[in-house]
Amino acid sequence: MWSLPALLFLVAFFHRGAPSIIAKDLMQEFGVTGAVVGLLSATYFYAYAGLMIPGGLLLDGLGVRRVVAAGGVVMGLGTLAMGAAGGERLLFAGRFGVGLGASVTFIGALKVAATWFPPSRFGFLSAVTATVGVLGALASTAPLALLVALAGWRGALWVVGGLTLAAALLCWAVVRDRPDAAAGGAAPGLRPVLAGMLVVLGNRHTWPPFLAFFCLYAAAGNLFLWVVPYLRDVYGLSAGDAALVATAPSLALLVSGPLTGWLSDRVWRRRKLPYALLAAAYGAFWVVFAATLGVLPLGAVYALFFAMGLVGGGFVLTWPIG
Repeated sequence: MWSLPALLFLVAFFHRGAPSIIAKDLMQEFGVTGAVVGLLSATYFYAYAGLMIPGGLLLDGLGVRRVVAAGGVVMGLGTLAMGAAGGERLLFAGRFGVGLGASVTFIGALKVAATWFPPSRFGFLSAVTATVGVLGALASTAPLALLVALAGWRGALWVVGGLTLAAALLCWAVVRDRPDAAAGGAAPGLRPVLAGMLVVLGNRHTWPPFLAFFCLYAAAGNLFLWVVPYLRDVYGLSAGDAALVATAPSLALLVSGPLTGWLSDRVWRRRKLPYALLAAAYGAFWVVFAATLGVLPLGAVYALFFAMGLVGGGFVLTWPIG
């Protein structure tokens, strides 16, 4: 039950880093600047953020099966539209659709975890779900570069779009909202939801983890978007070789995310101090990277990216802190 929503979350996370691989192709195909490609990448997040709260209401009211499957269909159609785009309008519309569809996948996977598994396993499944997302980020580096080399950027998007639609149909066919024995409660109305949001926004404990995650992911998102073009332009790497180097943060996150969660629960038994230390280390690595642009040898750049991924695993602590 959990695996199919998690698979669609993998696809959603894949799309966060995908523009990095095809950025140069888009700039050449449509005659646009890097600023336009950056806006195209951000369009995903505008749609994603805008629908997260309504998406949660839809999940409560209509269930995971319908909403996540529909999200997968919208995400797949958006990907196909991007691949078929002859101009910027359809390209941006497709990207916006991808963000809309992606917005319900993570919450849907967590809702399945909360409904189908005992509460004692929710923390573990949350960490595993986040790790599945990292696999999506990993797939958007070297594997996507290989697919683009074989099929072109349009063909690659068509393949991904078709696979996304297939996963959405599987989600519709297989996933059930809850065990047969469990009774589903009524979805909350708009008024109590808005009242609850005001309580959350007015809680002073909400903002530190929010701002922490905001800053951490803003840095990581920019790295995922521009690292491949940077390596191609500054170090003269091919798209495939640049994508291989770009796997370093994701490979490290595959280990550091679950490990950080486990250590915080079982060994450190605290979250704020470990997060503060890991976030400070992440910021320090960024300072080193910015101060040595184009100077470090390629091996040192890979090691630096890997170190960013290791300490970047602290992002999983922002959820329990909040």
